[in-house]
Parts: sequence; C-alpha cells; structure tokens
Amino acid sequence: IDNLKISFIYLDILLSQYKKMLNNDSHFNLIIDNSERVSIYSYLAINSLVGSRINRDLSLKVITDLASWPTYETYNNQLVEAIHDYGVVELDNNLKEQILKLKKN
Repeated sequence: IDNLKISFIYLDILLSQYKKMLNNDSHFNLIIDNSERVSIYSYLAINSLVGSRINRDLSLKVITDLASWPTYETYNNQLVEAIHDYGVVELDNNLKEQILKLKKN
C-alpha cells in the first residue's frame, strides 16, 4: 500500500466550494503530523500543497524534523523553496503534556 499512487486533491477548490455550500467564510487549518514515514507519493502530494501557497482558505502546518523529510519535490518535479515555504516553530512542553494527558484517558 506504500506504493499506491492516489490522485492529488485540489484542496483550494474543494474548500472554496465547501465554504460556498455552507455559506460560511471560515478559515481552515490542516495539521499533518509526520510521526511515521508514509509513501513517497504522500510526500509529493504534501509538498505540492505546501508549494501552492493556498492561504486564502487554508493554513497548512507540517509537524516534522526537516532533516528527515525525504524529498522537497512536488508532483510536477518542482522543488519547494525551503526558505519561503517551510519554517521552524519551537514548541514548549505544554503540547507534550497535553498529549500525555489525552493518552492516559
């Protein structure tokens, strides 16, 4: 299943139409947690989404160690510009503590 290629979803169009359907002007946030490796096609799809810079309807956050991200190419074989499209966010221990609490319940 790791080599299964799934067509890329155009989230910018999907979210725009979804908001029109609901008559709602909300902003969506998508968080991708790279806690384990996925297929290379998934990385390409995520990079394509990051590189498309669809900020009007969606904020995208990828939780990962940049050194372990296997590729910065998109489906169109373009390189995602790390300086412009990726950034490092330092988190304190509050998130880790909250996750531990959730796991205990």
